[in-house]
Amino acid sequence: MRSLLLELMEEYVHSKNPKLMLRRSETVVERMLCNWMSICLYQFLRDSAGEPLYKLFKAIKHQVEKGPVDAKMKKAKYTLNDTGLLGDDVEYCVLTLQVLVHGEGPDVTPVKVLNCDTISQVKEKIIEQVYRNLPYSQRPKVDSVALEWRPGSTGQILSDMDLTSQKEGRWKRLNTLAHYNVRDNATLVLSRVLHTHRQIHQNQDSHEESEYDFIICSVCYP
Repeated sequence: MRSLLLELMEEYVHSKNPKLMLRRSETVVERMLCNWMSICLYQFLRDSAGEPLYKLFKAIKHQVEKGPVDAKMKKAKYTLNDTGLLGDDVEYCVLTLQVLVHGEGPDVTPVKVLNCDTISQVKEKIIEQVYRNLPYSQRPKVDSVALEWRPGSTGQILSDMDLTSQKEGRWKRLNTLAHYNVRDNATLVLSRVLHTHRQIHQNQDSHEESEYDFIICSVCYP
């Protein structure tokens, strides 16, 4: 690996721009060297750099999620990257949801979200808060949980798309909390779902429909 690295450095110095070395991974040698250095850095990352890197990640994530984030394009109002800046002026407000986890007792977990968040984005924030003491590999996936809003004696299942989704020609908007008129301090129930054959067929039908209908979230316009 040392010989390969020296040869690659010499090649870039004589024929290419040295600053681009190991940036594009255009050759097999570059990919091998990148993987080799990643393996060598693993112990250092785990023992020394892992914690500050994770704190930096959480800080950036907190900053980005303070404002609207496009569910499809991932552009955000408070991003640190100019190319990922959300250009539309979206009105929003912060909501605190009282979340119950079905089958895990009566304890309620307060979760802060935005009323312009899509249902999948709300699920992500709820999972991150409710299961914050579990590693990511043991947390449930967004597609494996259902979210139910209980404004009164009856409950309503919330989803990104359903019969109430707004249509604008061939465009569809992803449902948000504002679409369902969910208010501050509302009680929501998070529960696990089992994928049955019927649900699989429904997902296939939805996938076929999406080939003809472009889908946008409520904070993104064509």
